[in-house]
Amino acid sequence: MQAGREVAPAEWAERLRATWEDPGWVLQELHLPKRTPDGQYLSLGLYNYGGQLGAVTIRAAPSLVVSARKSLFVPVVD
Repeated sequence: MQAGREVAPAEWAERLRATWEDPGWVLQELHLPKRTPDGQYLSLGLYNYGGQLGAVTIRAAPSLVVSARKSLFVPVVD
């Protein structure tokens, strides 16, 4: 699945419209991802367990969709 800037503008506008109408989702302002010196996109994941910070993941991948399966770097801190 493509996201954000990887999707045609009309398709992304439709996805945002559908998400806006679904109260189960939260939309947030776009912040461009940071990149490593070799061009990888970075992703920071915060995990909540029982109302407290349970873990942090940092991933790097060549596209804006940074998934665990395609990540080049996945350290986990708990």
